[in-house]
Amino acid sequence: MKKHLFICFIGLILVACSTKDKLTPTQTNKFELLPQAIKAVVKTKNTQVMKQSYLLLNYKEQEILWNTKWDMILEKDKQTLSIEQKNIILNIANFVNTKTIKNLFKNPQDGTNFLKDNLNYFKQHFTEEQLYLLIECPYFESDFSIFKSNNYINEFSNARGPIAGVNNCSCYYSLSCGFIGLGSSCLDGKCQKVQGCGIVGTSNCTGTCSK
Repeated sequence: MKKHLFICFIGLILVACSTKDKLTPTQTNKFELLPQAIKAVVKTKNTQVMKQSYLLLNYKEQEILWNTKWDMILEKDKQTLSIEQKNIILNIANFVNTKTIKNLFKNPQDGTNFLKDNLNYFKQHFTEEQLYLLIECPYFESDFSIFKSNNYINEFSNARGPIAGVNNCSCYYSLSCGFIGLGSSCLDGKCQKVQGCGIVGTSNCTGTCSK
């Protein structure tokens, strides 16, 4: 009996040792766990192609994308993020997950209202470039940090988008309305309706960019 218990004990030790060095889901880089279809979208450095590809994902894939990105920011940048910044990220994630991306596409005004009510506060704690990547642009990678936002945007081939003040723009509130005129909003006017902008790509624009 004692011999049997001793063998079992040794077996448990061996199992524990063999799994000790294996990464758990929380230790594994969440980006590496993403399906290839999502990786292909978020790694694209052409914003127009990225938006078009993003809209081809189903709602579940879009939710996985954004929740993975927000989780990675909270984990990777946890030593640098302020309490206010962490709460803002959680606020955005909670809003999107409560409303669901599917319903935000059906009722974009909900996302528009959320941005209207909160962006001024968000801008007290994040730069426009950081907000663009936190709210609107799905781009991220395995070594993503919200504090490298300027670097990422500089790499995008068409990130600057339309110049504020001309009769076209991308969104209702446009974090991508034109990086020359950051903080622009879309007013009723002549530009065509464009999807894939605003809160997690669920808003659109039918106006002109204005500072």
